[in-house]
Amino acid sequence: MLRLRSYAPGDLQALQAIREAAFGPAFRSFRALVGPDIAAIAFAAADAEQASLLDELCAPRSAAEVLVLEENSRPIGFVTFTLDRQG
Repeated sequence: MLRLRSYAPGDLQALQAIREAAFGPAFRSFRALVGPDIAAIAFAAADAEQASLLDELCAPRSAAEVLVLEENSRPIGFVTFTLDRQG
């Protein structure tokens, strides 16, 4: 059964694995398109930057909302967003 719920701190490791599985092929494709010389400069820290961003979005004082999609109590996806509470 699928269920969408709020993020819990114990989810971070699973969300990082999902992030890596989602972005890994995209960055490999970008690297192949631009070639190794440009990729070494442009994408050298891409995975670390994405991991750090997810850590920040999931941090306790973050303004971001993080929702986790789970199937049979196992995270299989997530979405992050920030609401404009002033507008």
